[in-house]
Amino acid sequence: MDADVAYDQKFRAKAREHRGWGLAVLVAAAGLWIWAGALLVIPVESPYTECEAPGLADRQYTGELCHSGAALGLPVLLIALALPLAVLGAALYTAAATRLRMAEHQAAKQGLARSQRLEDERRGRAGRTGEDA
Repeated sequence: MDADVAYDQKFRAKAREHRGWGLAVLVAAAGLWIWAGALLVIPVESPYTECEAPGLADRQYTGELCHSGAALGLPVLLIALALPLAVLGAALYTAAATRLRMAEHQAAKQGLARSQRLEDERRGRAGRTGEDA
């Protein structure tokens, strides 16, 4: 029985660790998304001029210095890096949370089975003492 308890504790600790890693990866992905969003709404500064934010720029006029498309390179790269991180983080967190819930469910089932066995044993003893009289 002690081996079962030790295994269950180890299993839950590993699941909590994986859930923590999943949350950390999700936070990193969110940081990249926030950074990319900020780059899209903050005006671009260059040594020659100050340009509108790439995400808010008026696309009817495309000046050589401001809207060459290079200003969108870093935000696109950040989003491209954040997407697989977000998927990985969500998968890690979800799998670990599910493992924890299943371990809790299994422990509850075992507790119910144990209490049912005790109740059956108690009823069996009570039935035998009544038959003897």
